[in-house]
Amino acid sequence: MPLFAKPLIGLVMIGAAPITGLLALRVRSDVDKPAIKWFSLMMLAGVGWALTSGIGTIFWNATVSMVFDRFLLFTATFTGISWFLFATEFANKQTVSDHTFHVLLIVPVITQCFVWIPQSQWLVYSQVTMTNGLLTTTLGPWGMFDLWVFGYGLTFAAFAVLVGELLTADNRARKIQVGLLIGGMSIPVVISVAYTLDLTSVNFTAYGIAATGVIFLVAIREESNPHLFSVNHFAWDQAINDIDDPILNFDSEYTLTDVNPSARRVFDIEVGMDAEHLRELNPELAPIFDEERPQDIVTHVDGAKRYYSYQSSRVEYGRGATGQTVVFRDITAQKHQENRLQRQNERLDEFASVVSHDLRNPLTVVTGRLELLREDISTDEFETIQRNLQRMETIIDDVLKLARAGETVETGESVRLAGVATEAWQHVHTDQSTFEMRVSEDVLVEADRNRLLTVFENLFRNALDHNEPPVTVHVGTFGADETLTDGEGSIGVYIEDDGDGIPAEECGRIFEHGYTTNDDGTGFGLSIVHDIVEAHNWDIHVTNSSGARFEITGIPESNG
Repeated sequence: MPLFAKPLIGLVMIGAAPITGLLALRVRSDVDKPAIKWFSLMMLAGVGWALTSGIGTIFWNATVSMVFDRFLLFTATFTGISWFLFATEFANKQTVSDHTFHVLLIVPVITQCFVWIPQSQWLVYSQVTMTNGLLTTTLGPWGMFDLWVFGYGLTFAAFAVLVGELLTADNRARKIQVGLLIGGMSIPVVISVAYTLDLTSVNFTAYGIAATGVIFLVAIREESNPHLFSVNHFAWDQAINDIDDPILNFDSEYTLTDVNPSARRVFDIEVGMDAEHLRELNPELAPIFDEERPQDIVTHVDGAKRYYSYQSSRVEYGRGATGQTVVFRDITAQKHQENRLQRQNERLDEFASVVSHDLRNPLTVVTGRLELLREDISTDEFETIQRNLQRMETIIDDVLKLARAGETVETGESVRLAGVATEAWQHVHTDQSTFEMRVSEDVLVEADRNRLLTVFENLFRNALDHNEPPVTVHVGTFGADETLTDGEGSIGVYIEDDGDGIPAEECGRIFEHGYTTNDDGTGFGLSIVHDIVEAHNWDIHVTNSSGARFEITGIPESNG
């Protein structure tokens, strides 16, 4: 070998060091993330490989070259360790402990102990020769184990892990990434094996590692940031595959680029289908291509009808590439509930019709006939019949109100709170009761006026019916500065009397249908109040102060 050739080859080999070093620095800010730590160590191993092999090649002195060759052996095994840990962490999506790393380091550390102790060097190197200025070594038993069994064993185990991930991955992008990683790592392995088997006299493995690093960053980059190694990315990738909601990804031409397992279970789809083929096999998916007329998707899964809503979002992939992601949500239970509620409402309407006409009309007839019999029966008998007829009339009125109380209030109107409360009091007050209004006349709320009127009437009547006269009822507001989730202001309203209050053991039952402590009561009054409040999406609570106090909260204020 010419005198200039050996140093030149060494310098060329050293030239790989800054490349792998820059790649290690490229990801230095993310070394706390899974897999990227081992990628960084792999690149640092490439720096060591380039320096030890290059400097060892420059010197003609066998002793100096041998020193660097010892370090090179450590670097080779260290590369296998880092590559194995990288592949394991990348495929399993969970962090490999430092303890595992330290255990694996035991083998190369023992090797270094053997090579620096003269009496044990033969275990690592059985023969060392210098031919044409190039150092040639023959590995001993421990050296064979260190490099071939342990180092290359970890390397090929890493390949096996990634091949397994390649075969099982459902995500097309994931398959491409894993394929790039396998291809990238093949480069330095092939170069290193060729050198070890004396198929080449120059060890350019460091450049293979540099090429691997470049390919890895191409495989893992996302807008120039290595987010593939982050815990969030791993967790997100796993969540997309485990989630029960079908997810479809399209490119700008509406060709299917990726789907999750749930989508394959629900629809007859495969990656690579275009929109026309997709609609042909899954006609129920036609609405997702019509942005102007979105509608629910109805399909059959395992023979059962399922309902899905969906949301389509534009995705920017970078460099001008765009796509569409469609996420479906199973709303079958919601649809069944809506259908049940619709049937219940229809039955309630039928029931209300029966109560309103078929029962009230005969009751009116009986009431009229009773007046004709006033002279023929005793006063006590007349009053007893009349009282029971009036009770039946009250029950009919309450049942009708109860049937309609729970109907959701879609849109309210602007209501003057003080005016509704005053009108309600005029409907139910007695000569032995007093009403104190503590609500400003300019307070406006959003509500169904007739049903709000019923709320006040029933709460006033409850105060008068369950307390000995005289009774004073107060109405006021509180919490005017509270804000609803939609940003609108809300207030609370209280209705309070100065009576005996409500026993603590009864507070939890007073809103139950049919519950009453009054022999003449129907048990519907407060349950109607509760249903109307819920229909408005408000809340009601009962407490005891000087008497019973009902607080209704979450009432939206109106601007008029």
